Amino acid sequence: MFRVLFKTACKDDIEHVRDIIMNLHQENGDTIIVSDNDLPADIVINVPRVQKKAAIILDHSGTVHRLGYPDDIEYDELPSKNDGMKTRDSYREQEKREKLPKECSSCHYMKPAGVYVCPKCGFKPLTGEDVDVDTSRTIQKLSKKERIYTQAEKQSFYSQLKYYQNQRVSQGKILSDGWVGNTFKDKFGVYPRGLHDTPQELTPEVNNFIKHKQIAWAKSRKKTEQVQPSSNEQQEMRLEVARGKVREIRKQLDTPLYQGEAL
Repeated sequence: MFRVLFKTACKDDIEHVRDIIMNLHQENGDTIIVSDNDLPADIVINVPRVQKKAAIILDHSGTVHRLGYPDDIEYDELPSKNDGMKTRDSYREQEKREKLPKECSSCHYMKPAGVYVCPKCGFKPLTGEDVDVDTSRTIQKLSKKERIYTQAEKQSFYSQLKYYQNQRVSQGKILSDGWVGNTFKDKFGVYPRGLHDTPQELTPEVNNFIKHKQIAWAKSRKKTEQVQPSSNEQQEMRLEVARGKVREIRKQLDTPLYQGEAL
């Protein structure tokens, strides 16, 4: 059992040094003394003057958001196994993404990485607000260029439309050649030209295209019926207009209505 004296340079450092040492010390029966005076002890350790006990980081460039705190940046290995000799396109690997501190949306305190509840104000973000997002993947933007179909693709689509037309005829439901031409134009933007009429069995792609067109037509028809009044309502509206005109004419002629006469 030893008496260990940690001799500080001044009284201001005693509490600060004691907190650090007691947090690191493991109980083994030794007596730990922190003082700025010379005291009898088996071991004396001189502690240099503690100049600053805290540091304020002024981050004007948002580096903490992108890289984290300075004391958290520790790399034991390279983030990638690429030696730099191979190009990026031919050498792809899954890189481990480092967790970064998040800014509290309530008090703007930078929470350490992985901390959900803000240690400063106690704010709990809503579900989905504080989720780590993988921004390392490069996602290609879809091209807005119009697809150019080959003559073989146009012929295959047209032949399947002819097959569907013949199938409907066999069921007693006739589809005109105009329907085939308009459906072809909906797909390719032009009417069919220079194509033969040999039928080809339907594929799921063409079958779904036909169903999509039928559903769109049914919805548009239903919407039109809801907007336009029925035939009975139209007839009643015309009759009411005619009655109004007769009233105006009789009023101008000052002709009285006879008893029992209805407009």
